[in-house]
Amino acid sequence: MNQSNSFVKDPAQRYAAILDNLLEVTQNDPSVFTSLNTNHFYDFYKIFGREYFSALVRVSATSGAKIELPFIESNLSRIRKAAESIEEPSLMLELFKNNDLELSDNIKSQLFSNFENTKPKLIEKIRVDIQKSALKWKLLERKALSVLDETNIWPMHLGFLYVSVSIEEKKIYAPLFFHEVSIEFKNGRPFLIVHKNIKLNEKLVFILNNAGFNINITFDYSGMSIDQIIFRLSRDWNNVFPLPENIVSPFEKKNPDSINNKTIQFHTGMVLGIFLPGGGYSRKRMKEIIDNDEIDKIFNIDFLKSAYAKKLDKQIFTDKPKLFNITKTNFSQDRAILSSLIQDTVIWGPPGTGKSQTIVNLLANILFVGRTALVASQKKAALEVIRNRLQDLRMFCLCLLTSKDFSKRSFYEPLQAFIDYLEYFSEFKSLPAGGNQIIQEDELRWIELTKDINKSQSVEKILDTYRFLMSNCYKTFSSNVKESATCLSETGLNKTDYDTLRALAKNVEMPQSVSQSGTVDLTEFGPWKREFMRLNDKSNTFTRYTNPENFKHYRQLKKRAKEIENLLPRNYSGQISDFFIKTASVSYEQLEWVESISSRQPDYNRNELTEIENIKKMMTINTIKKITRFSAEDLQMYKEFAATIRLANMDPHKFIKNYGRIIKKIIPVVITTPDTDLSIWERGEFDYVILDESSQIFIEKGLPLLYLGKTKILSGDENQMRPTNWFGVRSSDDTIFGNVESLLDYALSLGVFKILLDKNYRANHASLMTFSSKHFYKSQLDVVDVAGANEQDAIEVIQVNGKWEDNRNIVEANKAIEILKENIEKYKKIILLSFNAKQGDYITNLIIQKYPDLEMAMRENRLMIRNLENIQGDEADLVVATVAYDKTAKIFSTYVGRTGGMNALNVAISRAKDKMIVIKTIKSTDISNNTNSTDTMIFRLWLEFLEKTDQERRDFVKIAINRGKNSVVSSYENNISDIVVNDIDKVTRNKTNVELIQNYSVGTLNIDLMVLVDKKPYKAYIFDDFSYVKNVNNFIEFKDKYKFLKSKNYDVKLVNIINWSIIKNNEMKWYEDSEILKFINSNYGANNFVRNDDDQEIELNLSDDFYNENSRDINELSKEWALYFNEDDKQEQNDETIVPEVIKKATKAKEDNVLRPTKKNSTKKNNKSTKDK
Repeated sequence: MNQSNSFVKDPAQRYAAILDNLLEVTQNDPSVFTSLNTNHFYDFYKIFGREYFSALVRVSATSGAKIELPFIESNLSRIRKAAESIEEPSLMLELFKNNDLELSDNIKSQLFSNFENTKPKLIEKIRVDIQKSALKWKLLERKALSVLDETNIWPMHLGFLYVSVSIEEKKIYAPLFFHEVSIEFKNGRPFLIVHKNIKLNEKLVFILNNAGFNINITFDYSGMSIDQIIFRLSRDWNNVFPLPENIVSPFEKKNPDSINNKTIQFHTGMVLGIFLPGGGYSRKRMKEIIDNDEIDKIFNIDFLKSAYAKKLDKQIFTDKPKLFNITKTNFSQDRAILSSLIQDTVIWGPPGTGKSQTIVNLLANILFVGRTALVASQKKAALEVIRNRLQDLRMFCLCLLTSKDFSKRSFYEPLQAFIDYLEYFSEFKSLPAGGNQIIQEDELRWIELTKDINKSQSVEKILDTYRFLMSNCYKTFSSNVKESATCLSETGLNKTDYDTLRALAKNVEMPQSVSQSGTVDLTEFGPWKREFMRLNDKSNTFTRYTNPENFKHYRQLKKRAKEIENLLPRNYSGQISDFFIKTASVSYEQLEWVESISSRQPDYNRNELTEIENIKKMMTINTIKKITRFSAEDLQMYKEFAATIRLANMDPHKFIKNYGRIIKKIIPVVITTPDTDLSIWERGEFDYVILDESSQIFIEKGLPLLYLGKTKILSGDENQMRPTNWFGVRSSDDTIFGNVESLLDYALSLGVFKILLDKNYRANHASLMTFSSKHFYKSQLDVVDVAGANEQDAIEVIQVNGKWEDNRNIVEANKAIEILKENIEKYKKIILLSFNAKQGDYITNLIIQKYPDLEMAMRENRLMIRNLENIQGDEADLVVATVAYDKTAKIFSTYVGRTGGMNALNVAISRAKDKMIVIKTIKSTDISNNTNSTDTMIFRLWLEFLEKTDQERRDFVKIAINRGKNSVVSSYENNISDIVVNDIDKVTRNKTNVELIQNYSVGTLNIDLMVLVDKKPYKAYIFDDFSYVKNVNNFIEFKDKYKFLKSKNYDVKLVNIINWSIIKNNEMKWYEDSEILKFINSNYGANNFVRNDDDQEIELNLSDDFYNENSRDINELSKEWALYFNEDDKQEQNDETIVPEVIKKATKAKEDNVLRPTKKNSTKKNNKSTKDK
């Protein structure tokens, strides 16, 4: 239902803030008022001189010649020549003043007191400035690249044909046109590259037209020279707007007070600088939306917000549609994808939780079902990540992203590949549908089956019998439970034999103590018989068993024994009496029930991805079908469309306007930024509009994009950066539109359904994200150490005795450069983060002037210089942060201490993947604890966090979070825990470098059992206690935990009371010395991870040592016992008789946190004789 706007009847009043922000004129925006008072704007005439200026205005864009202008610093050269001819101090001062060159009071005094000696020094200084001028052009280039990364707009331009006018006390002094330029360095010498792109100042035209001036330029000026444009305008605007005949002259500097003319006046000159002249499209579209009263129709929100969650749950658990994902996902990402496909959704993605992967999978699903989408972000870098992760599917996307080289090649090459693939495609055959449900059918069946386990009264006894049989049959079973689902039959034990054995057991009673003092590992029945004979030699010890009277019916016993021998499972190695005891009350059908359950356990390692190639081919076939159904008119347009792509010479903006109809029909996805002209699309033409980093998009920039779609998806994080207003302040009022900072804030205020992505994949150390998890996400974010990570190295704090002076801290800056030099070759990517922009500029200047290796790293994007305002969307292996402030700084007035500063801090401290080094002068105690600013207080808490010890920072998150274990532990978990721990302990207790630790913390999650080798994670086990039987969500979360730990390189296994019997022998192999040595030699798994046991055939060949460790030798037979056996059963006896005994292994003393299961005492012997019943 649409929201009522009756509370404000006048749309002009209700949308006043939006309109004001659309029309806002600030003197800080150089596209509205140009000043030369910063290092980013220069008078073209003074830099290049009249000759180059005159040549430039005559060159047309169609000339084909590449225009390169050397920065000859003609103005400084002219000043130097003029200074050489001056002989009076006053004239020298006037020369420097007129050319904006400052002289200190001391130099001025020396000019008058000692002119002859001071003049050469000034001239020499000018020569040095000329030689060092390359520095300022490098800094200008860096600024342009920074803006490009932030906005996808190339900002370096030559502004010409300046307009001045005063509109309702707002002063305008701005260029009507811009010429795109860039800077290149050849052998260290800078050149200005003038590109063919001439564009209109959309901001200026929009403001002038809204003030009543009719600025309507309809002719195609793209191929004209500057002189030709001015001549054409002079002719078209004759007697309306007088234009200068020649603009080749110095730029006339003006201040706002000097502009009082109410009519438009044009001026000469040209300025090189950083301009953002776009935005005309979004302004026009937003005004259209307001005029048509469409704002409240963009989102259609129900009053009952619970309906959205119910609708999603119905899809997941009832309708169960398939998802066609191309990258791995977790449950929260799957929920976000499915919700986005069916309803307006906010994908709440904290740092590093996979927002871009989620969007990529969402786009794959949109493409698969034949829908269209518009993807936009204020950050070019975010869009490039999405485009690249689409891999081959990017050919179905029109990517309108700006590059530094301005070549049409970067625009047309993907389109050329697309039409070539279409037109030469020949694989017209059926393809597998693919796709996976969020909850698989076999998983649902498994959850139902586990209810039977919980209901069964005798399940413990049944499972104990099954485990006994499996553990005493030395056969290598596959590690895949499903492939080992017929273990009973593979041992040779069928139902008939099993039932016969149980019947025989009723007729033969075995003496418990004899069987228990015999071997555990007999592999044949013969040695069991020989054991009876050998015991005769020990008649003094075993008198009650060796009395011949007890064996007068031995012939019958022997017959029964032969029958038992023939019926036992192949390679049975256990005790005969145990077999009878264990199987007495368990039927074969009950054992088969166990196997039937084990065979139905879900495959948690299944491939849940859809082949990109299949989606690509299916999309291609569908596109070809569309083209073959084109009308004759559309088919002719397609031919021109394809020919224009192959020629690649039309301006991209013109190409889109000319061939919009074809683009809409065959290219389903458009990727761009908010300021791109999308006027060829109308309201609701896209099935989906996806806005990434929507917390950084102003509402008036985002609504025009959402207006174009049916279903709206906003990806972002309300705890991250707000939109950046590059040049001015914003208008606000008491309406919702005047109070919200971003489009994300607006959507959340309306109640758009929100899904949290709850797992951080970026940080390889939990401590890198623990502060943010606790203070920004209420400990809802899972953060886990990567396996084998050295946690002590995650955060390094360097406290220095610096000084905050002139908006910089020189001590910290020098230390930062020292650290960069030490680490530039150790890490693939490094970010130097400054909490203050001026500090970042100072470090950048130092690098360019003195450290060519670091400058080269900057050019190769191995080193990025960032500050709090522009770091969002970036990540690096190492982040080096310089806080810069000291105790004298007024933190509440700094960027981090002002409103929104806490969001910037959250972004800044969550960029590192491996390590963060923080250089700081200020201490937490330097900031008052009584501050009223939440932002300042969060900054103080972060400083306190840094000042903790390594262990305290690691434990920081554990204080508030422990979601790794259920609060109620079932008996099944206790049971399997004891079994697994004891089994592993038996084979590792003599290995001094192996430790077993329960409830092992890896961040916000616990691992039930971790086996460490030299303190490094080796094997991990999660115990399945079937606690999810009544809640499918619990099962999904359980599976999600397993998948998340796998993604963090833990070699983890899911173990329950059923599957351990099957996988145990395979698991024991990993604790052989040879396997542990392999792990150590592989740098503790770092060299050969990731291992997928399910993808390789694993053979378990147990060594003789393994048997002997658990067996008691039998070497001798007794003569008296030989009377009861046939001659063929007799063997020679050795002189030495070995008495079977239990050899207890020495157990080393381990640390308190290492598990040492207690060795159970040997079972007591009983006095009951064996007799024939």
